[in-house]
Amino acid sequence: MITDPLVQETTTALEQRTVARLHALIEDLHPADLAELVRRLAPPHRLAFMLLLDEERAAAVLEALEPEEQTALVRTLTDEQVSGLLGEMATDEVVDLLGELPAARVQRLLRLMGAEEASRIRELLQFPDGSAGALMTTDLVTISAGLSAVEAIADVRRRGQDAELLYYVYVTEAARLTGVLSLRALIVAPPEAPVREIMQTTLVTANPWADRDEVARLIEKYDLLALPVVDAAGRLLGIVTADDILEVVQEEASEDVFALTAPVAEATLAPGPFPWGAAWRRTFWMIVNFGTALLAAAVIGAFTPVIETFLVLVFFMPVVMATAGNVGTQSLAVAVRRFALEKRWQPQVRGALRRELAVGLWLGMACGTLLAAVVLVWYRDPRLGAVLWLAMVAALAVAAAGGVAIPLALQRLRIDPAVASGPLVTTITDLASASIYFTLALLLMGAGP
Repeated sequence: MITDPLVQETTTALEQRTVARLHALIEDLHPADLAELVRRLAPPHRLAFMLLLDEERAAAVLEALEPEEQTALVRTLTDEQVSGLLGEMATDEVVDLLGELPAARVQRLLRLMGAEEASRIRELLQFPDGSAGALMTTDLVTISAGLSAVEAIADVRRRGQDAELLYYVYVTEAARLTGVLSLRALIVAPPEAPVREIMQTTLVTANPWADRDEVARLIEKYDLLALPVVDAAGRLLGIVTADDILEVVQEEASEDVFALTAPVAEATLAPGPFPWGAAWRRTFWMIVNFGTALLAAAVIGAFTPVIETFLVLVFFMPVVMATAGNVGTQSLAVAVRRFALEKRWQPQVRGALRRELAVGLWLGMACGTLLAAVVLVWYRDPRLGAVLWLAMVAALAVAAAGGVAIPLALQRLRIDPAVASGPLVTTITDLASASIYFTLALLLMGAGP
């Protein structure tokens, strides 16, 4: 936990250049806490703070920062300083960071690396962002199937310090992945047991071009801590670790939430100059919502004679529309989440629509019964109670079905459902609710008291 007094003491130590005092303050802090401390320091002090850390610790702090924070910090460092940090970072973290830098600087940094490491990084940079190849790390341990358990343990001990994850040990033959075993299985095996007899040969793998959603699905389905990435010939290229894919899932979830609520970007939450891009995008969606509100107003205006005759209808109109909007948003959230987890959902379209329609009908009957009971007690008007009950059932059924049907239709049109569904679902539920409500009132109450 980074406190204000710690930030102030760190700032004072940096200004007074009391290095011993600074190291005493941060000696026991985790890299994630040090990253938070860097964020809370004034910009002029961040560079000085990083330069006073040893390269290994500074690299760990850099890994813990967000991509935009990493980029901003790296811009203030020389190529030699950045190269030293990259040498201490995991391969996948290096690839992510280089992907954010200008191409000219990337080439300069690669030239400062060793030939073998630079070649490995160049190979990883060829994979598109969000693919298994871009997410994987090559920092892993491989052994031969011909070793005994005790020989394999000695091999792992000798070469395992640089591995990013040492829970799994991968068995290769001529670079091809032939088996995998956990470190636990290796340790508890009889010392002379051949690795080929204790390894698992039923392998779960991904190709380097696989989308990150597919990688996440495999890791979740098989409860893995890491997923091997192999090429078409079965050669082991690297592994995607569960912690890396968790970051990706969190990032995608945030993107979907922001897109679903229309702003599209969270840049407005960050300090800095006025975010014109985010402001224009939000303005667009506000105009869309404004237009849909005018449509709803036009529908309500068409029923002015009914409203003038039965003014009580106005009192309950917000209840019907708000409840339908809530149900539509809930169904939309379920649908968008399902799309995020399973891209090929279209074979289940009919079943999904039936389920949501059934849920909408059930919610409509439950909410409608409660509202009708209130009206009967309050106004003692059975016709108004019947109108509200039927309106609730119909409006909530339409809203629930629309929450699924709209993102499905948008996906067919190759439009991101998370971005465009919100305003459309709002429009349809508002228009449907108002039309259903006042049409039923006209039919059931139009003859007058």
